[in-house]
Amino acid sequence: MKLFNIKKEERKPVLILFIQFFSVVATSITGSTARDAFFLNLFDRSYLPLMFVAIAITMVIVINIYKRITDGKNIIQVITVSGAMFAGLLLIIQLSLTRLFSIYADGGADAIAGLPEKWVIPILFILMEVIVSLSILQFWMLAGEIFDARQAKRLFSILGAGGSVAGMLAGYSLKPFVKTFGSDKLLYLTVIFIGMYVFMGLLINKYQEPEEDKKQKQKPKDQPKKKKSKFKFDPYLKSIALLIGLAAFISKIIDYQFKMTAVQNFPAQDDLVSFFGTYYMATGAATIIMQFFITGVVLARFGILAGLLFLPISLAFGSSGFLMIPLLMSVFMAKFSDQVFKFSINSASQEILWLPVPKERKKQAKPVIDSAIRATLEGVVGILIFVLVQFKFVPTDKLNLLSIIALFGIIAWVWNSFRLKNGYVKTLMNAIEKRQLNLEDVEFDVTDNHIVQTIEKTLTDENEFKQLFAIDLIKTMPLSPWKNTLTDLFKNGTVNVKIAILELAKDKPDIIIDQDIIDASKKSEDIRPEAIAVAGERKLSALSDELQNNISHNDLRVRSASACSLVKMNDHVKEAKTVMQKLLNSSDVNEIKISLQFLDTPMGILEDNQLAGFLQHESPDIREESLKIAGTRRNPELLDQIIRNLGYPKSAIQARQALSGFDEESVLNSLEKWLYEADSNFPLRIGIIRCLKHYGVSLSAEILHKGLSEPY
Repeated sequence: MKLFNIKKEERKPVLILFIQFFSVVATSITGSTARDAFFLNLFDRSYLPLMFVAIAITMVIVINIYKRITDGKNIIQVITVSGAMFAGLLLIIQLSLTRLFSIYADGGADAIAGLPEKWVIPILFILMEVIVSLSILQFWMLAGEIFDARQAKRLFSILGAGGSVAGMLAGYSLKPFVKTFGSDKLLYLTVIFIGMYVFMGLLINKYQEPEEDKKQKQKPKDQPKKKKSKFKFDPYLKSIALLIGLAAFISKIIDYQFKMTAVQNFPAQDDLVSFFGTYYMATGAATIIMQFFITGVVLARFGILAGLLFLPISLAFGSSGFLMIPLLMSVFMAKFSDQVFKFSINSASQEILWLPVPKERKKQAKPVIDSAIRATLEGVVGILIFVLVQFKFVPTDKLNLLSIIALFGIIAWVWNSFRLKNGYVKTLMNAIEKRQLNLEDVEFDVTDNHIVQTIEKTLTDENEFKQLFAIDLIKTMPLSPWKNTLTDLFKNGTVNVKIAILELAKDKPDIIIDQDIIDASKKSEDIRPEAIAVAGERKLSALSDELQNNISHNDLRVRSASACSLVKMNDHVKEAKTVMQKLLNSSDVNEIKISLQFLDTPMGILEDNQLAGFLQHESPDIREESLKIAGTRRNPELLDQIIRNLGYPKSAIQARQALSGFDEESVLNSLEKWLYEADSNFPLRIGIIRCLKHYGVSLSAEILHKGLSEPY
């Protein structure tokens, strides 16, 4: 668990969701293998391209209906109901096919030519696409409710690995399953995996956010909706749309070639299923290697362009090979590349492409590109292949000629990737300048080389505000790419930049080394107190004598920081505590304020009862510093004193920030108590009402509703 950075409380939900995604992908593998094998052996293969068209049309309709039906519904209930429905439909289809398989075994293809049961096969072909697409959509929606954005960055790649493991194990199991039970029973195995998917959904239920809490975060139904502004596809979004469209177009050509060539080489249904099993096993293993060992390295070292070119170049080699040598192995390599790189490095690169796009534009454009445009291009390629094959422009024994179309598409893909890279860098720079970039939006913890370079450029900009924004931007990221720049800014930057870097790297001695902290603690007058405080956090005992001398320093901030650090180092504790107690008990407001700036934990100096007194001090400066400390200690006994600060305009904002660190239920109970307390003055009540808007709508409304009948 330590290896994968999974916290103790996350282990069970991660395991359950890992198994659930395993079940989703296993459903896809067994169900898709069954539908492909049944269609290619028992149905007219010339209709295969039209199935691509039917799927594209069906998915657009189904997704729209699905969104309307499930809007506002609990996702686990949706999973349970839809899973039961999917399993039931597959069982009905399996039973309908039983007679078909029996007749086919006795009389061959001619015997089943006119049977009505035969039309269940194309229905199955479309249904499996619906099942897989909706199941994957449901899974990631559920995972998004279980884990927040920070957890998602750590854990989603682990959950995704469940799909790769499913590819290996489910693919490996197909051959022995077929040998034991026959390929005609494959849908029963698919139903079992759907059952596992639903069961895991029920198990994860207790880790889901309570329904009441989710409703509180939602806007009330009677609140008028904001009018959505129409958006236009700018050149950058057009390039992304072209990338997605070309990828879908070429993928379907290769998929058609792969399936048709496979059935020509394995005419027996059981052999065809076993071959598909080998394919899924190989792609599952390769995808895991790509996800964990190659994707991050390529993107971090070579940047977004390398990530974008990986898939089309590999497809170019595969399609060229099949064009020149039309053998199963050639098209296997093309299909293998498409499957492996699409769901690893290409997927990560596409997520990074969306990073500099403002949230509102992304929210509007991404569904259009990912669903409508993709589906349209998949439908177009289906019609194109059908026409070319049906009218003998491409004979069925010359399917390798379709690679010519694929290669022209790949050339356009590569050209667009270069254009997209330039647009990405330009859009990225604009996002940083406008402070629109948020690295929390990246699903997986992959650092693109261009992001590194752009942030590097911002850090070295002469504008202090840009430097501070860049420092704030990377606070949740590994800092090693900017180590040298951060070190240089710490030594030569402005005071505000130096302080920001100290806060950023105070617990990262590999970024700002201990010696630099020691030097700043001795020589850097502008940030000396802050550096001394960090030295105390790191317990740099080499400074002990220097700090002992500092506790009588004329500069109050140096004196206070040195005394607090000595206590943390457990050195000269008695003298240091005496100095701090003297400052805290001073009648000078400035001395008290400065002493509070370096106190976080009690340390035997500032206990909570004394802190409670400072929270009610007549000086707003002392109250503000005390609120900062109270917010970190999170002692419920301090809630009343914190809430009273809502009545003072100068400390209300800091009070709200301090309350955000406490349990929401406790805060709301205390707010309600003080709102209707007889001794509460008018400014405090106004402050509480303003504070309530930062909490859930439902509970806040209940509290406020009680006030409608009050006489004041």
